[in-house]
Amino acid sequence: MNIVLYLGIILITGLFAGKVINFLKLPAVTGYLLIGLLLGPSVVNLVTAETVTALSPINSIALSLIAFSIGGELSRHQIKQCGKSVLVITVTQVLGAYLLVSLTLHYLLELELHSALIFAAISTATAPAATIMVLREYKAKGPMTSNLLAVVALDDALCLIAYGITMALAKSLAGKVSGGVGAMVAAPLWELTGSILLGAVFAVVLLLLSSRFKEKPDKLVLLLGLV
Repeated sequence: MNIVLYLGIILITGLFAGKVINFLKLPAVTGYLLIGLLLGPSVVNLVTAETVTALSPINSIALSLIAFSIGGELSRHQIKQCGKSVLVITVTQVLGAYLLVSLTLHYLLELELHSALIFAAISTATAPAATIMVLREYKAKGPMTSNLLAVVALDDALCLIAYGITMALAKSLAGKVSGGVGAMVAAPLWELTGSILLGAVFAVVLLLLSSRFKEKPDKLVLLLGLV
């Protein structure tokens, strides 16, 4: 399995798929998604499930950079301008998705409650990569864009909390509790808090060190290393 070859295929086919889909006046990310489905395990299977797993470190780095970009787009001034609406939208979206998916799976499709709750927790997550790509492609600016970026950032945080609590509840319902429900609930909360603290420390380090480097490539390497 030649990972470099598969990575090249993904990049080149994704580029051309994005250009083709632009002719239909659709965002390029639509082409990326379609070509991914076509080449992936579900259809042609050119990029196998094993290859997708092997490429997971690249995926992690990409998502980290996207999260960094979202944070870079948000400032204290923008958050103040958004006001309470961001919090209301985020909570409503998370609760709405959670309730709709859990009730539909459990009562209409008759899935076991603990399994339905897990799917419901997963459904609360948004796709920051697709959101950022569409905003960048159309050079979107304004109040709605600022609100959207804030919602995406907060939504992922709430998703982590919801997933951790739901997993604890689902294991309890399934009779597979080990280590106590409290410990399982505390784990995602600690992960979120630890991430915020670590991000704050690295931000200070980045600010202090970046002023000492004059060349942009040096600053880029420093940024990538910290991310």
